[in-house]
Order: sequence, then structure tokens, then C-alpha cells
Amino acid sequence: MAAGGGNDRLQNRPRIRLCGFSTALGLALVLWPAGSGSAFDWFPTDQEMQKFHRSWNPQTHGSMYIASADLQAQGQWGLWAFAYGKLTSHQFGSSLAATGTGAPFHQDAIALGTVIDYSLTDHVTLSVSAALTSWDSDRPSGNQSSGRENATGLDDIGLIMVTRHLVQDPDGWQPSVGTFSRISLPSSRWAGMPSIPGGFIPVTPRPSVRHGALAFTEGPTFRKNLEPFRLSGMVMYTYHAPGSEGDKTVYPGDFLDARVGLEYVAQDKQGFGLLVDGVVQAGLPYRLDGHAITTDHKDFVLIGTAVAVEYRFTPEWVGSIGALFPLAGQSTMDAIYPSFSIKYFWGRE
Repeated sequence: MAAGGGNDRLQNRPRIRLCGFSTALGLALVLWPAGSGSAFDWFPTDQEMQKFHRSWNPQTHGSMYIASADLQAQGQWGLWAFAYGKLTSHQFGSSLAATGTGAPFHQDAIALGTVIDYSLTDHVTLSVSAALTSWDSDRPSGNQSSGRENATGLDDIGLIMVTRHLVQDPDGWQPSVGTFSRISLPSSRWAGMPSIPGGFIPVTPRPSVRHGALAFTEGPTFRKNLEPFRLSGMVMYTYHAPGSEGDKTVYPGDFLDARVGLEYVAQDKQGFGLLVDGVVQAGLPYRLDGHAITTDHKDFVLIGTAVAVEYRFTPEWVGSIGALFPLAGQSTMDAIYPSFSIKYFWGRE
């Protein structure tokens, strides 16, 4: 027993170090002085911000799947309410293939959620995301019982920080560049919500993480305005901390999530425009801490593209509606992902 406990402590050391590093990094980013007088300018200067504010930048909804590198003004609040669905007809096989070629598999799901954010400074925004998820699905092949299963309950809660380090230059090619950091709390597991077959909720603005897992996500974001277009993107790496199933410890693989979006603003005053987003998700066959993966679902690939329409109802309310369609995949669901979201801003000076 003593030897086994020692091995568990050794295996948990990478997890403890990563958690400590993530916490220290988050505190450093929040508490770092925002003024330009420090020896190291972690944030854009006042002159760069004034130049950006004078440039073309109409109020619109923006990309459906990408966290913007350009943030709200200090002291401003935002509420993002969304409904993202998943309509599955097939399941991709073990080799990368085009959509519609896999075995039949029916799974429907919807995530109704909100993201509440607050701009601590002009360059640091803190957010909390939460959602309710409902799903109805075929049982996976190999399950002893046939038929369907379903569940409705709390999804995983996210604690998010987005930081802008560079602001775009309207007269050059320099984009706005930031970092996206998220801690996903396993609140669905705490609330007793069964995991959806396949382990993944609908594709949403949040990074994809394994359902019911404690996860840490980090990655860069960028955005560039080129009137009447905006180009934006982000790359997210997610590490899943070791979890438990019954009386054993499980080690799921890490995720890589890359997204790029093009926004065409047809009418500035109405905030009317068209959105095209691309999404590539990959479940990786390894972990950041080097531990062997012990879950059945080790790696997968999903490549998809989304189209949407956006509109500004008032200076405070903007909305968008669209859908993401798969182009190819491997060892994941072949599904269509309809989406609707609306954003409300308040507290602006």
C-alpha cells in the first residue's frame, strides 16, 4: 500500500506543477502593470491605442467561434448568450474521410449557455462561462444494451482570461495579438451529469474539452481589420488533468483546437455582415505530462467550416445565426452544428 501511494504521488507531480504554473501565470498577467512606463511593455502604448481607436472598427457580433484579440474598454461588461446544437447522422471511421462516408450513428445535442465578461483593463478581460446541455444519442457500438440514451444537466464551467499584448496598426500589417487562457471545471461530473457518448458537447465558442474533465487551455489569438473585412483566429492547446472513473485513475489525451474566421461587414451602421469560420480539432495521442493515455478514445480529427449572418439591433445588442458543416473527420461524429448567439454590452463610458 505504501509503495502504491508513492507511485501515485510521483504520477501526480506533473499535474501539481502544471496547476501551479497555470495559477502563477494567470496572476502575473492580471497583476502586471498596464502602464507603458515599465521597463517591459506587456501591453500596447497609449499612442498605439489612440491610433487604433481612430481607425475603421464598427460594432458587430464578430466570429461565432473565435475569441477576439481586440477587447472591450476598461470597466465594460458583456453578456454573450448562445444556443449551439449538434445533429449527427454518421460516425467517421478510423481513417480520415470526407463527410457522409461513415457508419450511421444518430446523436442530437444542444448547449444553452452564457459567457459573462468584465474588462479589468483595456487589455485584460476576465470571463465566466456556463451552460446547460441536453442530448439524446444512440448507444455506442459494442454496448451490451441497444437503443438510445439521453440526459439533461449542467455543463462544465469555464474561467477565462483574454489578454491583448499587441494592438493592430491601421497603417500597416501588424495585427492585434493576445493570449487566451481557460480553466475548465468538471462541474458536469460534480452535478452527476452523464457523459455524452463520444465525450464531446457541440462545437461552441469555448475550446472543446473532454466532458467532465478538469482541463487547462492556453493559446494565441489574432485579429486584423482590412475594411470592409476582418480576419481573426486562435490556436488552443488543452491539457486534461488526470481524472477518475470508479476506483481507477484515467489519463485522457490532450487537444489541439485551431480556428480562423473572415468577417465581411456589408453595412457599418447596421452591423450587418457575413461570417465564414474554419475549425480544425484534433485529439492528440499523447499528454503534456508524458503519461500514457488510458482512455478508449485516444485521438480524433474534425475539419469543418461555418457560415453565419450577423446584425446589430441597437448599439448595445448584436446577434448572429449560422451553422458549422463538417468537411472531413476521423474517429468522431459526422454532424451539423447549428448556432445562434446574441451579445449585450453595458458600462461603457
